[in-house]
Amino acid sequence: MTFRQALFSFKGRMSRSDYWLKGATVLIPLSLFNNYLVYGVETRTALTVAMVIGILSLWPGLALLIKRLHDRDHSGWYAATLLIPLVNIVFALIIIVEVWFLKGTSGPNRFGEDPTDKAGIANLEAAPTNPLASVRSWSALFDKEKYGVIYLFVVFFALADVAVHLETYLLGILFAYHYPPMPWTYFLIQVLAATATGFILLVVFYLVRREALLPIFGGLTQVLVGICSALLLQQIQTEAAVFGSPFTVQRIFIQFLYGFLLVGALVMFVRRWGVTLKSLVLAAISAGLIFQFVLRVVVHRIFAIEPLFQIFIMSVATGAIYGSMIYAAFYLHFKTRQIEVAPQIDTRDTVDTSGAVNHGDDGAV
Repeated sequence: MTFRQALFSFKGRMSRSDYWLKGATVLIPLSLFNNYLVYGVETRTALTVAMVIGILSLWPGLALLIKRLHDRDHSGWYAATLLIPLVNIVFALIIIVEVWFLKGTSGPNRFGEDPTDKAGIANLEAAPTNPLASVRSWSALFDKEKYGVIYLFVVFFALADVAVHLETYLLGILFAYHYPPMPWTYFLIQVLAATATGFILLVVFYLVRREALLPIFGGLTQVLVGICSALLLQQIQTEAAVFGSPFTVQRIFIQFLYGFLLVGALVMFVRRWGVTLKSLVLAAISAGLIFQFVLRVVVHRIFAIEPLFQIFIMSVATGAIYGSMIYAAFYLHFKTRQIEVAPQIDTRDTVDTSGAVNHGDDGAV
């Protein structure tokens, strides 16, 4: 199912994997941005933009909801129960459970064929039949000759950063933090920095074949992009200039530490569980929790210390966003191009049908 069919068509059925990857990846960041405009900016222009976004999001939201109801063998009119006062709360909970978590009916139903039977790769929860789950090496994913260049990694890494900034702001409102208002140029620089980070990491993953070195390059990438974005923030004389203050040794250490932990965790968890949604999400969450622990123990004087519960919630939310977005990049790249992942082989020497020996890539991990 293409993005166009997923977001604009009311016909047919939609699996849970398509719902989350082709629907949530678009509408959730948009919804978070909309909430920021309403509750963060609170100007007439922002409210007008939020209203326009809300109206434009109504059709895709209904299209996703109705196709998932079809997958559960319910009519699209089942969603009309949400308009009934009082009892709509009960129906909303039922619909959330069915649409978000429950598998569709097996085989064809009155609304069409089983979408999981036609998928290019298995759905997310079917880890044993997921070709990506057999990949036990991070570097194996970035084999240009076999799988091409995964440009979606840059796109989804940038989307993850945008979603994390909005998630941090919204959780800050929930926890009664008082963030100073930020100009649009601040957020623009953050998006550009995230895009640059994703691009540099993508280049590193293709050039550096020793996985042991990848965490170091991940940390150096964060430092480089952090310094450049800080310099840009210093150039714009705004209220956000404090965020672009000159880098100290401690700030460089913090930037390096996060990049090192994130890439290192991705490499280690993929080696343990393969390229699955679970492994990438757990890797990103673990990196975030370790990072926050080091901040409290080693460099706690730099930042105000929030309660542990709040740090835990924000770290889990941030890790879940990064992990799911990175997985979505791999999933969509392999699915849309209908690429079959080569089975993992322990030995480096293989023999082709002509009897010639192929010694594999030079120094590849």
